[in-house]
Amino acid sequence: MPKHKTIYHKNKDKKNNVYMYYNDTWNIKLFVHADGFDEAKKLFDLCDFEYREEWAIFLRCGQKPIG
Repeated sequence: MPKHKTIYHKNKDKKNNVYMYYNDTWNIKLFVHADGFDEAKKLFDLCDFEYREEWAIFLRCGQKPIG
């Protein structure tokens, strides 16, 4: 079975998403520009934080709700 490869924007016109990792215990916000959720996870893993269960992740959306 062939492996599925996902192709993202590859920094074209800065279409990368902004992910925010938030630690409620210490009130720390870490902003990451990544080309998809997999890349955002890899960048967070580079930080090597202890107590990973303290962190939550949020995604900044380009469109706002109508109303």
